[in-house]
Amino acid sequence: MAFNSFDNSGKASIFQLTSMDYPTVIVTKLLQEERGFFCNLFLCPMFSLAVPVILGLLYANAGEWLMHKYILHALGKNRQSFWTYHWHEHHAVCAKNAMLDPGYRSLSLTTWNTQTKELAVLAGIVLLHLPLFPLFPLFTGAVYASLMLYYYKHRKAHLNPAWAKQHLRWHYDHHLGGNCAANWCVTWPWFDYLMGTRIKDKKLD
Repeated sequence: MAFNSFDNSGKASIFQLTSMDYPTVIVTKLLQEERGFFCNLFLCPMFSLAVPVILGLLYANAGEWLMHKYILHALGKNRQSFWTYHWHEHHAVCAKNAMLDPGYRSLSLTTWNTQTKELAVLAGIVLLHLPLFPLFPLFTGAVYASLMLYYYKHRKAHLNPAWAKQHLRWHYDHHLGGNCAANWCVTWPWFDYLMGTRIKDKKLD
């Protein structure tokens, strides 16, 4: 089969394309189209806006998993630690009251208790990430949104256990299931699934 091509002078020339050349031409064409698609995708404004937000949400969820496991529990079991409020106060109260933590009903910033310590820790995380905001506003904004959502969901779960059982089942399982060394995430269970620590307790159904 003959094809026309044009040299630098604009003159047409003819070259022969045999059947052996068809696969090469087809693959080359597909690769060119695919490269163009991905180039357009990465240059798309919506994609460039979504990436830092998604990364911020994933980062915050990983932070929940790591902090809950290695700080709030690992360090919190030491009664001399600042973090003892989580294990010896918050968990103990929830175990006695079937997930309910009455301390969330009212908040007094003049009282140093489980709830104000939790807010102090969240405020510390906000300040820690503040230098990133001018450089990565969407990423940092997603982290801050996750912190606010964390507090809203965590507080509501411990004021309304029935709601937690339906909408925050992984955290409900964390407190009332047979394995409190699992289900570390609160806002979303993404990293629990990723790390293999999302343990469903069917006895709570």
